[in-house]
Amino acid sequence: MSGFIYFIQCGERVKIGWSRDPKKRLVKIQSDNGAPCILLGSVPGTLSQEAEAHDLLRPWRVSGEWFDGTAAPVREACKAFGCLNPPNTPRARRPVLNTTLAAKLWERGFRMNDLATALRIHKANLSRWARTGIPADRVRAVEAITGIPSHELRPDLFGPSHQNAGQAA
Repeated sequence: MSGFIYFIQCGERVKIGWSRDPKKRLVKIQSDNGAPCILLGSVPGTLSQEAEAHDLLRPWRVSGEWFDGTAAPVREACKAFGCLNPPNTPRARRPVLNTTLAAKLWERGFRMNDLATALRIHKANLSRWARTGIPADRVRAVEAITGIPSHELRPDLFGPSHQNAGQAA
């Protein structure tokens, strides 16, 4: 089967996958992730060649087809496969406060799809929530699933954290 082995970076992770159309795949991956994603490059290849790349980089696997983009061997593999843009040197993680819902999920290892599945709702609802805010009756459920405190999810409803409240006194 003809296709491409692609390298897509999202935050500090690099996805090494196979697709007939890497640019379409990028769009799908971007919609599933909170972090901005970029196509580092793609080369003609087979599914078995993709599997070989995964085997070679197994020690740096984060999960599934995702690898630690900060690891030198992963960056070198991108170069070896001819990627024009090897993974960027990671920036310091942003604090969780003042970030979007998707970014908060990403920092805790969740994707929007994961949360939608756990809440038994369509992902489109989460995309709407990311723009308009999580409905008050769903905040506690999201907190229980993700561990993101309710005051970070909806500070307008649940106020500042206890630590911030103590500092203000």
